[in-house]
Amino acid sequence: MNSPRLLSLLLALVDVLLISPPASRPGDIIPLLVISLVLIWFCEIFGSFKGPMARGGYVDTETPGGCFAALGWLGLFGVFIYLVLFRGNTAAPSP
Repeated sequence: MNSPRLLSLLLALVDVLLISPPASRPGDIIPLLVISLVLIWFCEIFGSFKGPMARGGYVDTETPGGCFAALGWLGLFGVFIYLVLFRGNTAAPSP
């Protein structure tokens, strides 16, 4: 397992450990973590796609895999920052 995959898996596990039921809905966060991991782990496969797209479009050049990996890292760090900053802050302010 290469280092980006290992680091992304560790960050995803930290995110899962930070999820607390009163502060967030795990059903909203877990799919984003899975999508982020898929983008990081299989970025070269997504980037190498060439072929027809929806609505008659066609991809004729490869996209650098780093673009997909960057989206995955953005998702993982975004969830981490959200959980660190807003975890436990869902209670209504007292009057």
